[in-house]
Amino acid sequence: MFQIFPIFRHCSRALAKVSLVFALTSLPLMAEDTQMRFDIRLGALKVGHLGVAASETDQTYAVRAQFQDTGLVGILVGIRFDAHAQGTRLGTSLIPRKYEENVDTGRRQSLTRLQYDAGLPQVLGDTSTSPLLIALEDQRGTVDPLTALYTVLRSGPAPCNKNIPVFDGRRRSLLTLGPMREGQCSGNYRRVAGYSDAEMRERASFPLTLRFTGVEGRSHLVEAKVDTLWGPATLTRQ
Repeated sequence: MFQIFPIFRHCSRALAKVSLVFALTSLPLMAEDTQMRFDIRLGALKVGHLGVAASETDQTYAVRAQFQDTGLVGILVGIRFDAHAQGTRLGTSLIPRKYEENVDTGRRQSLTRLQYDAGLPQVLGDTSTSPLLIALEDQRGTVDPLTALYTVLRSGPAPCNKNIPVFDGRRRSLLTLGPMREGQCSGNYRRVAGYSDAEMRERASFPLTLRFTGVEGRSHLVEAKVDTLWGPATLTRQ
C-alpha cells in the first residue's frame, strides 16, 4: 500500500526463515510464526510482491517485511523496503520497542532506527540529510510504519473502527479506519506533520478500503484498495 506504508521487497520462504532467526531470537520458543505474501497492482498491472514474516507470543511480537518490484513499471523499478519491528502485545494492541527500516522509494532514501522509551520514539540513526520538521517529544503513543501495517495484516479481530498514529522518525501520519460493514471497512491515511510544504500541496489524504474474511474475532485481510500518487492500487493476499 504505497503512500500508506513505504514499499517492500519480496520475502521468499527461505529468506523469511532466515529473517526470523535474526530478528526474532529474543522471543520465547512458544511462539506462533506466520508468513504472508501479497501481490501489489496498479490498476490491472502487477507491480510487486510483499512478503511478511512474523512471530507472536502472548506478550511479544516481531515482524519483518520486504518488497520486490516486478520491473514492469518504470517509476517503480528499483524501489525497495526492508524493515523489522519488535514490541509488546497488550491484548490486541501492539506497542513497539524497536524499529529499523532501509527504504528507497525513488524519491526518498533512508536508513532509520527507532527505539521506544515509555511510548516515546527515540531516533538512534537517520541517514536523511533533510531538516527535521517535527518535534520528537510530541510523538509519544505513535507506532512505526511496520507495526501499523502488521496491525492491518495480522489474523485476529479486524482492526476497524480505530485510529493509528504513525511516526517513521521524520514524519507523522494518521491511519483512520471506520466500522466494519459487510466484511470490510473504509478509511483514510492522512499526512499530519513533518512533511514539506510541497509534499502537503501534492496530496495530504489517501482514501482506502480493507476487505477481510474469517469468523468474528479471527479474521484476516484479503484485499486492500488505496489511492496513491500513481493511481488506484490493490494489495491482494496470496
